[in-house]
Amino acid sequence: MGAMSPFHVLIILVVVAVPVIVVGAIVYAVVSSSRRSANQLVAQPFVAPGWYADPQNPGQRRWFDGAQWTDSTTP
Repeated sequence: MGAMSPFHVLIILVVVAVPVIVVGAIVYAVVSSSRRSANQLVAQPFVAPGWYADPQNPGQRRWFDGAQWTDSTTP
């Protein structure tokens, strides 16, 4: 057997490199997708509706409706 021609070396490199690149791209896509999913699944703390100390005026109480502060206050 003689030395391999540059064409044969190129064919061998392509046959080895293409599957490695494809597998690497799949692994990258799966890992980055799972990281995005994990970040999106972070639970927000639940705060029950009720009267709480007013964040802007600690001397008052303000109604929190479970999602946002309302205009209702009490001394």
